[in-house]
Amino acid sequence: MKSKYWIEQAMEKSGLRGYELAEKIQMTQGALSNHKNGKRHTLDDEQCILIAEFVGISADKIIADQHAERAESEVVKNYWLKFAGAAASILSVSALLPALSTAPQYILC
Repeated sequence: MKSKYWIEQAMEKSGLRGYELAEKIQMTQGALSNHKNGKRHTLDDEQCILIAEFVGISADKIIADQHAERAESEVVKNYWLKFAGAAASILSVSALLPALSTAPQYILC
């Protein structure tokens, strides 16, 4: 996905205005505007990490997504897309672990 998507998600979920988000993710207002207008398409890893905090997902997914967006070959792009999918799957399973730890335990003898 283009960086525009992630920036819009961060703004929507945080309630921040563009200039406020730009400051928080260490980006100039002009650069943020370029992302939102489609003149720039990818975020650097640090920006991905900061945006992930606002969006409420693992930075791995956004980082992998942005690497896939930058990839020049289909092989590299597909690798990053698989990585992003695997990261999302692992996070889904790990979200269930606390619930499983409080479930009743049965010991069969």
